[in-house]
Amino acid sequence: EADAAPVNLGPGSFAPSAPVITFDEFPVGTIGPVYTNIVENETISFLGEIVSDPNSSSSPVLMSLQQPYAIYIYFSVPVAAVGFEAGFLPNYTNEFVILAYDTNDTILGHVTNTFVNNDEYFGLSDSSGSNLISQIEVLFSPGTPPLQIDNVSFALYPGTLEATMEPAGALAAGAQWQVDGGAWQNSGAVVSSLPAGN
Repeated sequence: EADAAPVNLGPGSFAPSAPVITFDEFPVGTIGPVYTNIVENETISFLGEIVSDPNSSSSPVLMSLQQPYAIYIYFSVPVAAVGFEAGFLPNYTNEFVILAYDTNDTILGHVTNTFVNNDEYFGLSDSSGSNLISQIEVLFSPGTPPLQIDNVSFALYPGTLEATMEPAGALAAGAQWQVDGGAWQNSGAVVSSLPAGN
């Protein structure tokens, strides 16, 4: 059972310095775009296709594929909050669900929203104050028009550390690392929510 739950975020929840993906980094027609090194070692991948926005040809959007009726966002390093601007084309009032998962594919919880206008802002964060969100699924009903996402913002709480150890011989011998007496970690592990000064 999950020990945290997502909470709704409104417009303006992210600082101007927060990382933003606008989907103009890849050509139109790209399916499943993958972004690397957005922040440190973060890799973000999407299930969807980059298409031209009929309302603004110079601003591509990520469109859901017809099957499944969802858009997926995957984070290689868990984050604390995710926000996006999205809409159906043409205008369509419809209830949809945003689900958040942790690194074990366990559902942290979900929030339910309703599109009223064509272009609206949606977001969620983890209520525990930790970087737990590793996957977002935006799920909507079959038969609705394709969902389009204009941009995605995300945030990590301070105090996230990832360590990669060398040489290979030390790893083979069982070498691990820890933060100030915390649990021992393997190479490549990520420790989140560290207090200042750790």
